[in-house]
Amino acid sequence: MRFLPVCLLFVACGAQPPTPDAGAADGGRDAGHDAGHPPLLDAGGPDAGVDAGLPPPEVPAAGPLLLPTAGGPVLSDAWLVTLAYADVPDADVLAAMGEMLPDSGWLAAVGEGYGVGLRGHSHFTIPGTAPLTFQDSDVAGVVADGIDAGWWPPNPADAGTPLWVVFYPPDSGSGTARFSGEHFSSAQRVLAWVAPGTYGGGLQQYELTFAHEVIEALTDPYAGHRAWYETGFDTPFNALPGNGASNGGEVGDLCTYQPPVNEGGFWLPLSWSNASADAGYSPCAPTDHGARFATLWGPTGAVVLSPGQSAQVALQPIAHSGVTQWDVSLELVGWGEFTDATLASSRATVGTPVMLTVAALGIGSSGSSGFYRVVSREDGGFTSYTAVQVRVR
Repeated sequence: MRFLPVCLLFVACGAQPPTPDAGAADGGRDAGHDAGHPPLLDAGGPDAGVDAGLPPPEVPAAGPLLLPTAGGPVLSDAWLVTLAYADVPDADVLAAMGEMLPDSGWLAAVGEGYGVGLRGHSHFTIPGTAPLTFQDSDVAGVVADGIDAGWWPPNPADAGTPLWVVFYPPDSGSGTARFSGEHFSSAQRVLAWVAPGTYGGGLQQYELTFAHEVIEALTDPYAGHRAWYETGFDTPFNALPGNGASNGGEVGDLCTYQPPVNEGGFWLPLSWSNASADAGYSPCAPTDHGARFATLWGPTGAVVLSPGQSAQVALQPIAHSGVTQWDVSLELVGWGEFTDATLASSRATVGTPVMLTVAALGIGSSGSSGFYRVVSREDGGFTSYTAVQVRVR
C-alpha cells in the first residue's frame, strides 16, 4: 500500500488498495495449524454465562498469526525491469541492486511460502526530463510510450512476467499524494514507482522503497484480484508492530516500523513471512534464526463473548537459542471500553502456558471490540507481539 515513511531507515511504501472484496478477509487462516498445534484454552468457569443460557464463549485455537490469502495470483516468474530518468541520483547503484535482488538471500527469506520469484533484471534510462509531479496513469504511460518508441521491448526477457519499476528524481512527487512509492496494475501490466526525495531521503531510502515495492508487487500484483493481502477487516493485525490494518495490510506494510537489514551493501526492509511466524520466529523477515527469540502463540482470531462473560486463553510460549524465561506485559491498543483483559503473570516460562483472562462487561455494546497485544521482551533478543481481539457478541 502507499503510505508515508517515518525516517530514513524506517520506510513505509506500497500500493494503493482497491475496496476490499467482501468475504476475503480471513478464510482459511487456521488451516494446517489445528492438527499440529492443538488449542490450549479454557472457555471459562461457572461465570462464563453458560448456566445463564447464553452461548458459550468462542475462543479460537492458539497458534501463530498468519497473513491470509485472498486467492489472487502472485508473480512466480517475474522479470524485474527498472527504468530511471537521467537525473535520478545513483541510478547505477539502483540498477546494480536490481541485478542482486533475484538471487538475494533477502528475497528468499521474505518470499518463502508465497510462491513468488524473480528470474532476472533489465535496466533502461528514460529519455527526456522527469515531470515535477505525476500520477499512476503517467507511470503507466511512460512504460507504454517507451515500448511504442522502441526504448525498451515489451518483454525484456524471453520468459517471465515484467515487473516495471520507474525511478523519479528527488524533485519529483506524486500528484495524487506525496508518498515514497507505490505499486499497482494497469492494462494487465504490473508497475511501481519510487520517488522518496519528497521526504529528503537519499540513496538508502531509494533502496528501501524499491525493495518494499518489489516484494509487495510479487505477492499482491493485481488490483481487484488480491493475493497475499490483509483487507483491514482482519482486526488482530491492528495489534502488530506496524499496525498493519491502518497502513494497508500487504506484506511490507505489516513490518513497517522494523529496522532494515543490509545485504551486498544495499539497505533492505523487513517483510511479513508466514513461514517464519509458523516456525515460531519473528514474522518480520529476514530474521536471524540463530538469534535469541521468544514469543507467545495466541488466538488466531477474535475471542467472542456475550456481555458479562469471561474466558481464559492459554498463550503458548515459543522460544529459541536456549531462552527459557522472559518478561511479558499487556497493552491496550484499540477500543476497549466494553472489554477487559488481565495477564496472570509478568514472566513467561517455556512449557507453561501464560493465562490471559478476557471479559466482556455486562454493559457491553454488541459488536464492540477491544484490541490488546501481549509484548514479549527477551533480554538481548527481539521484542515480539501477540495480538488478541475481544469482540462482544
